[in-house]
Amino acid sequence: MAAESLPKLHLHQAGERLVECTPASPVNGSQLAAFADAVRPWPGVIDALYAGNTVSLWLTLDANLKQLQAQLHSQWQASTEGQPAPRLHTLPVHYDGADLQQVASSCGLSPEQVIALHSGARYTVAWLGFLPGFAYLEGLPEALRLPRRDTPRVRVPAGSLAIAGSQSALYPSESPGGWHLIGRCDLALFDPYSKSPSLLQPGDLVSFQPVGES
Repeated sequence: MAAESLPKLHLHQAGERLVECTPASPVNGSQLAAFADAVRPWPGVIDALYAGNTVSLWLTLDANLKQLQAQLHSQWQASTEGQPAPRLHTLPVHYDGADLQQVASSCGLSPEQVIALHSGARYTVAWLGFLPGFAYLEGLPEALRLPRRDTPRVRVPAGSLAIAGSQSALYPSESPGGWHLIGRCDLALFDPYSKSPSLLQPGDLVSFQPVGES
């Protein structure tokens, strides 16, 4: 996205020292990540985190809010400069999740149709959260959109491929979870000892390749 085509940035003071920065229309996750990374070291900024389509800034008590607002608008327009093209990950998946049949029934589809729809889409990493390396993937086909499970599982195995709402995700480690499990990926999704611990980064593109049982 060229800088001149960026949507306007809206600033909202959500607390005495909390400012929310939200583009007028959704943008790529890498855009928000670059913006948050750029402003985090600024004087007066304690931290900058983003999720969804908003970057939240926590400020020091002596931060100059009026001056900061002008700087934020300027930085927003410059935050795409030097951004690399998004990476594409094609991830092998065994579509044998515990909820595959239930998802198919709820959506009025066969399991084979669920697999074809899910693997035929291309997803964008919107943001990371919940767990280290847990990537929220936008792009789930409309026909597969379901609310979360009524009763979350206490244990979801690492590598599980899941869907909920308008998103898909892979669990990088074992944890509780309330998403519908439709498959599994055997790749390591998070390595705390790596220079870049998370395999998936905001703005990356993801596609899923169905694989058979070994």
